[in-house]
Amino acid sequence: MAQTFGNPAGSRQGGFAAIYSSAGSSSSVSGFSRSEFTSLCDAIGQNITAINTSSKQLEKLWKLTGKAKDLRALQEQIHNINSEANERIENTSRDVKRLQVVLRHGDRQQKLQLERIRNDFQHVLEKYSAQQRRNSKASRQSYNAAIASQRKTASSAETELLQQQRQEQAELEREHNLLVERQRQVEQLEADVVDVNIIMKELSRLIGEQGDVVGE
Repeated sequence: MAQTFGNPAGSRQGGFAAIYSSAGSSSSVSGFSRSEFTSLCDAIGQNITAINTSSKQLEKLWKLTGKAKDLRALQEQIHNINSEANERIENTSRDVKRLQVVLRHGDRQQKLQLERIRNDFQHVLEKYSAQQRRNSKASRQSYNAAIASQRKTASSAETELLQQQRQEQAELEREHNLLVERQRQVEQLEADVVDVNIIMKELSRLIGEQGDVVGE
């Protein structure tokens, strides 16, 4: 990925998974599962990279909103990206919670590593959520513009209704149906938006129950 948060440039090519797993490979403490620690770090690192990629994909689609000829297809594509990334966020949050449990028996270096992982996760999560909100806002604005355009068309159509009643009515109904579908998609995108605060508060609560993982 193009940017590695809190890590030197020489480590970027390996991605988050390589950074996390290599950092934890040198320690062994009684009651501590190195294999589970490495597995969780790999999974979290891969998901953080994927979430960051989803943010970039959403940004590209955001720039197309208002320009694309088929906005329904565009919004469906955005929703698909949201669905996949949201699932990754849920899995990553679960893995971070599990990692906190595993590291009850870890050493100071590994606990510092956990803190870095949490910070990286929060960073990409905030970036992703902010882009989700931009996409959702752009979709809503595009929808409102379409509504205004339809009302203007409807007003003009009324003056010509006697001559083109059937044709205009059919067109208006078609546009109305399209707007109903677009409204459904806009509301769907708005519902996709991740609440960063809820996720991070839950992770912080777990850390608070376990004590200061860095200072032990």
